[in-house]
Amino acid sequence: MSDLILENIIKGKVLDVSMDRRAGSPTFGQHVSVALSEQNKTQLLIPRGFTHGFVVLEDETVFAGKNYQPYQESEPTAPQGVYGQSKLAGEQALLAINPPKSVLIRTAWVYSSFGNNFVKTMLRLGKERAQLGVIYDQVGSPTSAHDLALAILTMVQHPKLQSLAGTEVYHYSNEGVCSWYDFAKAIFAYADLGCEVNPIETKDYPTPAKRPHYSVLNKTKIKHDFDLKIPYWLDSLKRCLDVLSNQ
Repeated sequence: MSDLILENIIKGKVLDVSMDRRAGSPTFGQHVSVALSEQNKTQLLIPRGFTHGFVVLEDETVFAGKNYQPYQESEPTAPQGVYGQSKLAGEQALLAINPPKSVLIRTAWVYSSFGNNFVKTMLRLGKERAQLGVIYDQVGSPTSAHDLALAILTMVQHPKLQSLAGTEVYHYSNEGVCSWYDFAKAIFAYADLGCEVNPIETKDYPTPAKRPHYSVLNKTKIKHDFDLKIPYWLDSLKRCLDVLSNQ
């Protein structure tokens, strides 16, 4: 149980989850999750009798991307660009504080039915263009934000979290592996779009943020510690596209 706490973020972004643990309360076991960041200036008041924890979400760019087997949490980090270096600095800042009962989740290739992301961009371009070039030499695992959110909620309620003396690092993405090219092909196939997808190399599509060629994350640790069953990426993609088709 906690005393009255007002949470806010000076720098960075976290997902803070608060749960009612008051015996006999009509909302016992119910939770609320709020994104807190320096940009949105949102604050979260945690009343007495509530437990809470926050999850820092990072992505795969803390690694060099030169591996050929899924990255484990314990492997050395070697970001290749400013974007990755900023993510690593965020990790290091959290680990230096090392708050108890906390986790840092690295994820990759996140998409959802909300906001701007690769899936929604491909759907738009697939309707506007007859053909499209998509990178085939970057390999990773797409992550459904819906699946990631469910995993976080499971973790917040799991006894393992309460046993953590400090901050623990975990990896999460959907199961399976594909390239951006494969990802786009699957989107167009399920959405029944006739746009032709042509494979291109990373050097043919330069971006300000350097992306790793290989960013597959090993999820053995998170599945074992929190009893998670992670969906296959293509199954989750289809569920997301179904939601978007009904909007």
